[in-house]
Amino acid sequence: MAPLNPRLPPPLLRAAWWMMLALVLLAALPAPAAPPGAPIGVEQAVKAAYLYKFLGYVQWPPGSFPGPDAPFVIGVAAGDAMVEALEQVASRHQAKGRRMQVRRVRPGDSLADIHLLYIARGEPQSSLLKLARQRPILTVTDGDEDPATAGIINFRVIDNRIRFDVALDAARSSGLTLSSRLLSVAQSVTEGGPQ
Repeated sequence: MAPLNPRLPPPLLRAAWWMMLALVLLAALPAPAAPPGAPIGVEQAVKAAYLYKFLGYVQWPPGSFPGPDAPFVIGVAAGDAMVEALEQVASRHQAKGRRMQVRRVRPGDSLADIHLLYIARGEPQSSLLKLARQRPILTVTDGDEDPATAGIINFRVIDNRIRFDVALDAARSSGLTLSSRLLSVAQSVTEGGPQ
């Protein structure tokens, strides 16, 4: 009887590695407590974990932070459950050695010190995106197929899994540099898009 080969083929090894990473991310999230508002669902927890991880794969231009210990500011145009999921992640983790601060954003609010702006489906995207595109802000939207109203990163649900698309030109026009590692796990990467 031939001995078993403990090595996996490279494609299976990569798949196993990504599965382990996803499990570690999900395990690192705290179990949601009963919040005063809407309960935190699995979808919000997974998206909050993604938003946290995105911060590690983006480079902002010089001057984007007022100081070396200034926090990442995450603007959220979404319901209470998403805000709470992000606040839980921010209270337990840092990104690139910076703490994270979560701020609810509504149309007409200033985006002056925001680094990442998440806009949920059903929120007024166009006015917030128009303001954000004038600044070095990583915009993340929810399931919008129209490039004019989608962010630099756009979440989509495919086969009951959360995936994301990346608009590379939109990132470049905002002065952001995205890691090739982030691009390699995107569902799709497009070169064209709103500038």
